[in-house]
Amino acid sequence: MHWSGLFETILSHPQITGRLENIILYSKNGQNSTTVIQQWPQKSSPATNRKVDQFEFPITETPAGQIILSASGPVNPDILRLVCLEWIGQQLRDELQHTENRFRRVMEEISTIHDINRMLSSGQEMEPFLKRILEHACHLLGAESGSVMLLTEDKTELEFRVVLGPKATEVSPYRLALGKGISGWVAANNKPILIPHAYQDERFDPSFDQRSGYRTESILCVPLAHNEQVLGVITILNRLDRQAFTEYDQQMIMTFAAQAAMALENSRLVREVLEKERIDQELKIAAEIQQRILPQSIPGHPLWEISTTYVPCKVVSGDYFNVYQRSENQTVLVIADVSGKGVPGAMLVSNMEAALVAFLRSNQSFADIAAALNDHIRLRSAADQYITFFIAEYNHLTHQLYFVNAGHNCPLLVHEDGSYQELSTGDIFIGFVPWVYHEGQVDIAATDLLLLYTDGLIEAMNAEEEEFGVERVIEILRAGRNKPIAGIRQTILDKVNQFADMTSFEDDLTMILFKRKQEEGL
Repeated sequence: MHWSGLFETILSHPQITGRLENIILYSKNGQNSTTVIQQWPQKSSPATNRKVDQFEFPITETPAGQIILSASGPVNPDILRLVCLEWIGQQLRDELQHTENRFRRVMEEISTIHDINRMLSSGQEMEPFLKRILEHACHLLGAESGSVMLLTEDKTELEFRVVLGPKATEVSPYRLALGKGISGWVAANNKPILIPHAYQDERFDPSFDQRSGYRTESILCVPLAHNEQVLGVITILNRLDRQAFTEYDQQMIMTFAAQAAMALENSRLVREVLEKERIDQELKIAAEIQQRILPQSIPGHPLWEISTTYVPCKVVSGDYFNVYQRSENQTVLVIADVSGKGVPGAMLVSNMEAALVAFLRSNQSFADIAAALNDHIRLRSAADQYITFFIAEYNHLTHQLYFVNAGHNCPLLVHEDGSYQELSTGDIFIGFVPWVYHEGQVDIAATDLLLLYTDGLIEAMNAEEEEFGVERVIEILRAGRNKPIAGIRQTILDKVNQFADMTSFEDDLTMILFKRKQEEGL
């Protein structure tokens, strides 16, 4: 609470007569200990005048507090007490209303994300899809205008594709050179921008305002980017309450932009591959889409090393993996396996990846993310489709790994003494039934070696139909634990090939090997 408001109310209240000398607000730290929260005058000395009243009341900073007032003239303590309690009551009502409004907005945002995901899964035409995203954004932000601009084929200009607002018809045919104006700057730099006063920013181009008579006040502009490639921008103008946009507004629009960019990229790929022969090229089409989903490179870090393998048994695999840098000190590892291969499996992986990217932008726990992803896939897949899924986050400061295993092969954590752990905490695979998931936690020592894998590794069979199995994998990890991580990965592949006597795998095989780098001086 802003307690200065209480002092102002007391000092200006018409029913409080007399001359107040001191108003002091205390918090109680114990039976005989108090702390002054605020006092008036700010540099007043301890009260020497008559104490008018002293009483306890609840405050937000501590369990209870006291207000002590002193005066040199007659002051009615009952009126004073009533004024104080009425003021506190009003503050609590205001805070409750603020919380209720905040909750209502969060629920609207969640509903909007689900709506966008449904449209993304339905294969809707791109223009209506982008318009719907923009309508949601303008509604949630209470904005006057908004637009989606996409790069032209030669990537030298931005052109308006969807426009909402009072000057929409005048904007539609307009193009903007890359790097010019706010939108051009965002597209050229692949960075969002939030400007409270447009005409005070030298990057703002007022030429459209001058031609149309529109007045741009505040601007929120974010890039539409997929795999660091800018496809366009979303721009939101002028809140209806004439307040500036906030950082929270920016984060919300960036979530929408990530989903729109994913839809644009998939749409672009589909348009390209549909020019080929439909039947003969179907698997190649799906493979190209999937390759865009899988990481083209793994983010590096001075404190850990990763080596990955992805070997599809068909042109299109049902396996999925990725490595995300969630923050400077948080690295996320994901591996998954879809039931069924070919085009249906690739499409389900694409759907899952789009939802996962959106959920990772939130501050939800991995248990909540797994539950949300489960509901998302369950409502958008056939009855016989499901996904085994493992997600983990490594914290570079605490060296702890937080994870959820949704029915996937248990990752192996091999220790220096040869012992190992199977990371199994989590529950059922996703996409089958509603489920409440659980999160596990484990410490990663400097000498530990972690392997995430799909079932193509341990289910590879020899001529006697004997599986390669987990124990053989563990022995390879024990023997090679101190070798370079890329060499360990290659040894596993060589041993599997020798065991099964084959040049290609009967099932998709994906691996992620992870270990901490030895720190200097250790």
